[in-house]
Amino acid sequence: MKDEAVDLAHMRVEDLFEAKSKRRERLSNLPFEEKIRIVKKLQSVYPLTQVGFLTLVNDLLVPICLDLGIHMSRRSGAMFPHYVRGQWLYDVDNRHAVTIMRWLFGREERVEGWQESDFKPRLAFGAELRMGIDRLFLNNEKVAQNGFSQKSWREKLPISFRTFDAANGRWIAEWLTEPTEADCKVHFDIRFNRDLEEKLEKLLHLQVSVTALSNDPVKNLLLIQPFVIELLEGLENSNSVTDLGKIR
Repeated sequence: MKDEAVDLAHMRVEDLFEAKSKRRERLSNLPFEEKIRIVKKLQSVYPLTQVGFLTLVNDLLVPICLDLGIHMSRRSGAMFPHYVRGQWLYDVDNRHAVTIMRWLFGREERVEGWQESDFKPRLAFGAELRMGIDRLFLNNEKVAQNGFSQKSWREKLPISFRTFDAANGRWIAEWLTEPTEADCKVHFDIRFNRDLEEKLEKLLHLQVSVTALSNDPVKNLLLIQPFVIELLEGLENSNSVTDLGKIR
């Protein structure tokens, strides 16, 4: 196809194949790092539709709810008679915003998922949803939840989309793999990303003695906080393996 304006009325099948071939050639000549960046960008993109946005919201809410030990469902008018006080609900409107609420509590948090002409970056949007959910917890609920003896390891260290403010910027955490228990230690693999275009990433592997972990997630987060900040503020390409197995 030529550089002049495209005349769709006179476009031939051969023109389409020629354009596709030239595009493939341009992509093949890109530096390897640029190819990787494009692939990651494509993998993180959701269709700019209401269905695409709903998929994005679900993908973000599921790990947060697993960490916090809560169940959240989309609000439905047909279910109003069956909801119980304090039940976790969310709703999505056609302006690409999520409203999180507690049934009959009279409190809700609205999180915008759209900025300018695109969805917000996935990590930033996830962090905002996490903060909105955290604000809807009641103080006495947190005390009651901390009293449960059988918590999952994710609930004991709820890390999904939690933000950490370091000297070099704000970092957002995600699970790299599910926590596992072996030899009286719990192994946590956490990925941290700075919310930048290049998605600067660091990895932290924690080994923590089972007896060192409290049922209070706040205490556990305070336990690992110094090691997290040390990693985030270290060399840009550094990862870390931290053994807290001796802490009891």
